Amino acid sequence: MSIARVYVVLFVSAFKTDFSFKGHAWIAAVGVVVQVIAKLALWTSVGGAKPSILGASVAAVVSYAVVAGVILVAWNYGDLIRLVGNGVSTGDITLELLRPLPYLGYLLATQLGVFSARVLAATIPAALVLAAFGDQVFPSGPEKWALFLMAALLGFLIIFLLATLCGLLSFWLMTSYSLDWFLAGILAVFSGSFLPLWMLPDGLRNVALTLPFAWVSYYPSLIFIGGSESGLILFVGMTWVGVLSLAVVLLWRRAVARLVTQGG
Repeated sequence: MSIARVYVVLFVSAFKTDFSFKGHAWIAAVGVVVQVIAKLALWTSVGGAKPSILGASVAAVVSYAVVAGVILVAWNYGDLIRLVGNGVSTGDITLELLRPLPYLGYLLATQLGVFSARVLAATIPAALVLAAFGDQVFPSGPEKWALFLMAALLGFLIIFLLATLCGLLSFWLMTSYSLDWFLAGILAVFSGSFLPLWMLPDGLRNVALTLPFAWVSYYPSLIFIGGSESGLILFVGMTWVGVLSLAVVLLWRRAVARLVTQGG
């Protein structure tokens, strides 16, 4: 079996496994419905009788908030950080060196499967609530939908790489405790998942727009509501993926060298 086929099998297996927990899926769906209704109520209340909020229509802001703050954050990157960290603390990470498949490739294939399952599970109830209770702003055609999906994939790759970097730090810290909180705190401000970055003060906004965190939620959601130059955003996002991939590979090599040196 080719390496590519193995990755596909891992992806499909992780996707199916995540969907196999029916109780979890229903609880997650209820949580999504509550979140969407809360965001509808919040931004509709903020907009009031005004046609726009800081230059964007209330409908666009609501659609942005649902995509950025509910759908694109459905995957819990903290699970990945703890998975790597627990492997280091228990010593099970040494078994990964015996796999015929690269460890980083294994993580990417399985976590992409989980991400796809959870985003799909969040999208269906979110779309139903928006259709029932609020105005919607959707991509205007197939090309815009394709650009949004590409941006969402870039967003996943960036948060995957950031989470993997945090997890690999466990080789030196000997624990992943609080690393997920650290990353969550940064993303809360700079990813646009909690508040659209265009609403930040000028100085902070200019910094946030250049950091890789903005590609996790802000730019994909902005493309979704038709408020950005998609081509340049995708190019810069791919550049960040390349930079972070290099950082992950280098850190992984240092971690393996440290493991072997210490007799792991």
